[in-house]
Amino acid sequence: MLLLKRKIGPIVIQHKHNYEKINYLDAFKFTFYYRINSKHKYIGFIQKEYYTITNYLDKPIDEICKMFTNTLQNEIRRSEREKVQIGFIDDANEFRNFYNSFAQAKCIPKIDEALFSGYQNNLVITCATFENTILSAHAYIVDKGAGIIRLLYSSSIRLNENVDLNFISRANKYLHFKDMEYFKNNGFLIYDFGGYAYNTQEKQRQGINNFKLAFGGEIEIFYDYQSYLSGLSSIILNLINSVENIISKVIKSKNVLI
Repeated sequence: MLLLKRKIGPIVIQHKHNYEKINYLDAFKFTFYYRINSKHKYIGFIQKEYYTITNYLDKPIDEICKMFTNTLQNEIRRSEREKVQIGFIDDANEFRNFYNSFAQAKCIPKIDEALFSGYQNNLVITCATFENTILSAHAYIVDKGAGIIRLLYSSSIRLNENVDLNFISRANKYLHFKDMEYFKNNGFLIYDFGGYAYNTQEKQRQGINNFKLAFGGEIEIFYDYQSYLSGLSSIILNLINSVENIISKVIKSKNVLI
């Protein structure tokens, strides 16, 4: 089990990962539960299905690798021959900048600053590099007690200009494999890919699903819960963010006119 907290002004929001059951008193707090192995309806909470792909690390690494598709195994071996290096990013700001550049190019939300800061002491950030250039990076939430790691953010330089997309793709796959090996060697049992878009019709999401499935994991369903108070706080935060974006755009437009 993992309890993490984030503060937004005077509000303290609890994030509870991998709990066996829900504490009903949390209905009166700003509380989120993640990856609950029960679809029981709890009074005072909003339930949401969480599909993901899980790789179990309780086997020798060679056996884990044999579950990968043949194409994936070949790409991993090739990336190793290409001298891609695997390491860690200790500076959260370095990863934040790397991910936000990727997010901006892909037109997806940037890192949730309050969430990232709240999780910081329970994050492991890995990277694949070549000639001192970061090619790909992964940020994981680690729950040592439960033996579970969950992918929180993944990014790469594949959207940059003048890069070898196949080379970057192989490096990213190699990084996932080496991450599994690292976590296995450090006593973790479950590698959670951080989600699976169940029954999606979107081509991009289907591609991401297929990428994850190539590692031979299992599609599983868990349940996330949030207290009604947390749902209200999410609405308020979205309104605040919308207002801030509008103000930012107005200021930029005035600067342009000046």
